Amino acid sequence: MQKKRQHRQPQKRSTCLICNDSLHGKQIFLCKKDSCHMFWNRAYAIWNSADRAKVCHTCFPSIEAFAIYLKQEWDRVGGICAYTGYKMQLSGRDNENLLVWSVDRKDPKGIYSKKNIALCLNFINRMKNILGENELVDVCTQIIRHIYETKLGLGTPQEIGNRLAEHLTQPHAGDAPPASIYQLWLDDSTNPPIIKKYDEDQGCWVTVK
Repeated sequence: MQKKRQHRQPQKRSTCLICNDSLHGKQIFLCKKDSCHMFWNRAYAIWNSADRAKVCHTCFPSIEAFAIYLKQEWDRVGGICAYTGYKMQLSGRDNENLLVWSVDRKDPKGIYSKKNIALCLNFINRMKNILGENELVDVCTQIIRHIYETKLGLGTPQEIGNRLAEHLTQPHAGDAPPASIYQLWLDDSTNPPIIKKYDEDQGCWVTVK
C-alpha cells in the first residue's frame, strides 16, 4: 500500500488559488465560492489518498496545479460528462445525487495525467470501473435497444439503430451539445449498428469491440 502523500496547506494569498478573485478577512487561499472549494477538495482527496492511483507530478507538480487544472478542464467541457453528455453538478453527496461530478481515469490502469483524465458523472465512473469501458457501452446500448424494441415496437434493426443514433446524438434540453467520444455507424448491412470511439492518439475512429 502506498504511503499517504503529505501536503502542506498553501500560504496566505491575496487572490483565490482557483479563480483569482480577491480574498478578504480570514480567507487564506480560497474564496467563498463553493465551486472553488469543490475543485480543491477533489484534488486534495485524490492527491492524498493512499488507495488511489498516483498523480503525474510532471503534469501536476503540486496539488495547487492539479486543482487549477480540474477547474480549467471543467470550464473547457462546460461541465458536460465525457461519456453521457449530461450536465454535471459540482456539489452533492455521491450516493444521493446522480449528477455529481467525478474525475475518471480513461485507462483505469494508468495514473492521473492530463491525457488520462476525463470528467464524468460519479455513477458512470463507478459503472465503468466495475464493467470496463467496452462492456459499459455494450450494456447501455442493449438497454436502449430493449426499450425501443419493447416500448416503441420498432421492427427492423435499422429502424432501431436510427432511433438509437438520434437519441445518443441529441443534446439534452437546456444543455450544451455533448462532446461525445462515441458515434454510431449505421449501414444497411450493419446489424446491429457499429459503435466507434474516437482515438485521440491515432486521430481516427476505431470500432469498440
